[in-house]
Amino acid sequence: MQKGMGFTLIELIVVVVIISILGVLSIGLFSSPSQYSASLSSKQWLTQLRSAQLQALQKQDANNLVQFLAQANGNEWRLQILFRGNSITQVQVSAKDQRLAFSDSDFSSACSALPSANLPLRFFYDGLGRFVASDGSAINSNQRLCFEGGNSVIDLCLAPSGLAYEGACVN
Repeated sequence: MQKGMGFTLIELIVVVVIISILGVLSIGLFSSPSQYSASLSSKQWLTQLRSAQLQALQKQDANNLVQFLAQANGNEWRLQILFRGNSITQVQVSAKDQRLAFSDSDFSSACSALPSANLPLRFFYDGLGRFVASDGSAINSNQRLCFEGGNSVIDLCLAPSGLAYEGACVN
C-alpha cells in the first residue's frame, strides 16, 4: 500500500491563516485613506447631484424646483436634496484633508488655481431635470467642482442640461 504524498489539513489551514495575516498587514503599506478621499467624496457628490436631477424628473413640478444643497459641517459636507423646503435625502461626506474648488467659467486651469468653493452651494433643477437658477431661469454655463485630497484631483462638471459627470467640463 502506497502512502499518499501531500499536505495535511492542518498544514493547509496554517498556511492560509499566515497568508491572510500578511495580506491584511501589507494593505496599509501600499495605500493610505487620504489617497482615496477625494475620489470617494467626489463620487458621493456625483451620486447626490444625479439623484437631485432624478427627483426633479420624477416630480415634474413646473412651479417648485428641486434643490441640491451642500453645507460645511466641521470636517464633513452635508449634502441635502430639498423639495418645497422639505429634505428628501441627506448625506454626510467626509471633507477631512480635502479642498473643494468651484468655477462657472474656468474649465482649463489646474484645480489649485481655482478659488475655494463658498459653502453653502445651491443647485436647482426644474421639472425637466435641467440645471436652473433659483428663480427658474435657464443657466447656460457649466459648473465645475474640483476635489483635491492626498494625491488625488477629481473634476466634476454640472452641465446646463442637468447632467452631472466626472471629468473636465467642455466649453
